[in-house]
Amino acid sequence: MLTEVIVSDTHVGSAYGVFPQGFRKSTGEIVRLNKGQRYLGKCWQHVLGVLPPTFDILVLNGDLTDGQNPRQMARDLTEADPEWQGRAAYELLAPLAERAGVVYATMGTTYHTGEAGTFEEQLAERLGAVPDEWGHCARDWLGLSVEGIKQDIAHAQSSMLRYKSTAAEREIQFEALAAVMKEGGTSHIIIRSHVHTYFNLFIEGTLYVSTFSFQLDSRYARLLKVKNRYLQRHIGVTVLELYPERVGKELHVAEIKPIYFKHPKWRREKYERKA
Repeated sequence: MLTEVIVSDTHVGSAYGVFPQGFRKSTGEIVRLNKGQRYLGKCWQHVLGVLPPTFDILVLNGDLTDGQNPRQMARDLTEADPEWQGRAAYELLAPLAERAGVVYATMGTTYHTGEAGTFEEQLAERLGAVPDEWGHCARDWLGLSVEGIKQDIAHAQSSMLRYKSTAAEREIQFEALAAVMKEGGTSHIIIRSHVHTYFNLFIEGTLYVSTFSFQLDSRYARLLKVKNRYLQRHIGVTVLELYPERVGKELHVAEIKPIYFKHPKWRREKYERKA
């Protein structure tokens, strides 16, 4: 058995994202974490505590930092400088990377990484992510074979307001159609992130996994026109136990062991009658 840990959508730098305690910002001041970040920090420490001291593969699947938050004019940032966001993300992720036998990274959305993705590339390189054939440590799209277990890994995926498995089923069908273009044919596992919603689906030999985020609901989620529909119930990381000996035997080649935590509840304001 091999252990693969998948971390995505940490959005380090966001006021709603996990952030290291005692970090010195680009302005020189020590960050005082808000209530949500203190909760995320406790959850992150729990993750570090329950994961084994060594494991085989770490996949960093995009949106590790939050970027410059232009839609909200940077109002929702704990740290506005992408370089310092990367430093803070390194402080959080390095303890995981040090435990992993190998690290892979993919590129997140350009809104968070910038059009060139420079800062996410620098972070991936610093964490020791394996470069692709062009030397990129944060890849657009990762095709991975783990002792015969074929994986299709990327950050972006479609989002559905209802029937969330619809987009996943469509992706499995597209993947099967595109198998003629891929070395080794159809993948055993498809891994996607981005939508901050965990679910998994198994259809005709392909396991689809949508991973957790490690960011609380932001103003972007709360200001959407479709209220209540993008609020997430959990945050966490995804762990896969891989069984290469099961390849070709019509058995599940992976078992999912998620580590997750409840998202804080939406607060109702209590009406106070005036005297």
